[in-house]
Order: sequence, then C-alpha cells, then structure tokens
Amino acid sequence: MLTSLLRFFLARKIRPYEFIKTHEIEYRPRLKELGLYIHIPFCKQICNFCPYNKILYDKQLANEYTIGLINELRFLKDKFQDKKITSVYVGGGTPSLLKEGLEKVFAYINENFNFHGEIAVELHPSDSDIQTLKFLNNIGVNLISLGLQSSPLIKIS
Repeated sequence: MLTSLLRFFLARKIRPYEFIKTHEIEYRPRLKELGLYIHIPFCKQICNFCPYNKILYDKQLANEYTIGLINELRFLKDKFQDKKITSVYVGGGTPSLLKEGLEKVFAYINENFNFHGEIAVELHPSDSDIQTLKFLNNIGVNLISLGLQSSPLIKIS
C-alpha cells in the first residue's frame, strides 16, 4: 500500500493503482525535493462515509504494519538519499492508533533521510486529548489536521 501511495506522490503516476514490485518504482530523478505520505489504515470503527483504505485496529497487525513501513523506507533510502524530504503527512484511517509505531517511523526518517520540514498528522477529534498532542509534539509532529466532520461528539457554536 505504501508503495502505491509513494508511486503516486513521487513518480506522479496518474493511472489507476496497480500492484508493482517496489524495486520497479520509477521516479523523476530531476526532483530535488520530495514530500512523503504515509497511510495508516487502522480505525476503531469503520465509518460509512469514508472512502479510504481502512481496517479495524488490531495491535498485532499494527505492529507488523510498523515493521513493514520501516522496511519500505529502508528500501527507498538508497533511491532517495540525495533528495531533500520537505514534509511528511500521515493520514488514515486513524493515525493516532499507531502512536508508538509513528515514533519509530519518524525516528527512522530523521536518521536515514535528508529530512528538513514539517510533519503533519490527521487526528480524529476523540483522539485529540492533551496527552496525545504532547506525545505527537515530542516525536516531531508540528501540524495536525482535525477531522471535525467525522465526530458527532463535537458541537461548534
């Protein structure tokens, strides 16, 4: 899944998504700067209106997903080591369900890529408590996107 999303953002391919082996990724070598999108497909519940790739949260599967993300980044490291990564955007699903996994992923990006930029994470309003916000800030997140449309618990007056 990460491969398909990276192919779209990095290679600017518009054709429908199809599975390809990661080592066959084509990219534009002339690009000097890149932005990464990381999709976290886990949700506490499946919302009917959401068209994105999603699955109910399972701790074991989330841990395996984190390992998979880091392995994918490990493969891409050599391909993009001369590129400046200017942003990382984490969407979902509900990315905050993978907080500890995101900490590992961001640490890997910071240690292995030429990353100088912002990290943005989508948050569900019910997961936007002060502890979560502090945790995300401590691991480098400096922008959040709140999905107010997704929560019947929030009333705006």
